[in-house]
Amino acid sequence: MAEPLDALSNDARMVRHLIRGRVRSELQYRVSFSLFLFAQMVVTTMDVIAIVAVFSKVRSIGGWSREQVLFLYAVSTVGFALADVTVSSVELTAQWVRLGTFDRVMLRPAGTLAQMLGYEFELRRVGRSVTPLVVLIVTARFVHVAWTPARVGLVLAAIVSSALIFAALFVITSSLAFWIPSTQEVANAFTYGSNTAASYPTHVFDGWLRFWLLGPVPVALCAYAPLIRVLGAPNPLGLPMWLQLAGPLCFVPFIALARFVWRLGNRHYRSTGS
Repeated sequence: MAEPLDALSNDARMVRHLIRGRVRSELQYRVSFSLFLFAQMVVTTMDVIAIVAVFSKVRSIGGWSREQVLFLYAVSTVGFALADVTVSSVELTAQWVRLGTFDRVMLRPAGTLAQMLGYEFELRRVGRSVTPLVVLIVTARFVHVAWTPARVGLVLAAIVSSALIFAALFVITSSLAFWIPSTQEVANAFTYGSNTAASYPTHVFDGWLRFWLLGPVPVALCAYAPLIRVLGAPNPLGLPMWLQLAGPLCFVPFIALARFVWRLGNRHYRSTGS
């Protein structure tokens, strides 16, 4: 038991040092840092504008009001933004595998995933969280909810579980690079595509996509399901109360799956042969 804890502590220290160095490096180019931060804010702001534009033509989406949909968008996207700033650097695995750079990661006495997260950490990605955080705070006042500690706790649980689910998705899709080096576009369809789908009430989609978002990639269980309970929103799919409350826990098996796939990919890695 002591050895795994020691290894985890060693990985945490190494990641902390790597991230500190990366942040210092990023801040050396403040104009570039600020422009990227602003660009990230613009992207998420356009998402909000798209939702508002839809509601200029309709009164509701699947029975959910504009404020409820924006609140759902904010919860899901804040979770995605947390995963994006902390874990999305693992997407560079394909490049490292293709160039053989992953060799040095395998040879060092530290976890390979921890090294990837530290080496390519980008603080500037935090810009993606600014707009949804503002939307979350503003819409919380207009969704006609009597905020209690239980409801606030369920919203926080939804954000954290969304972040963990998306983090696991980044790891799982990036692990495909150990078998198929050029997988970035496929990975984006799962990560960024799932984030877009999770920003709307799941019941408005076709049956196959509902199944996908509630089952194999359960991003809807993280935000949509608990927010039905929090917001008192329509529940056409008839999701039971226990699932609305326990839905955020779906990240547990997904994290375990991500850990398994990453380790399996590491064992499959054979360098470039050059």
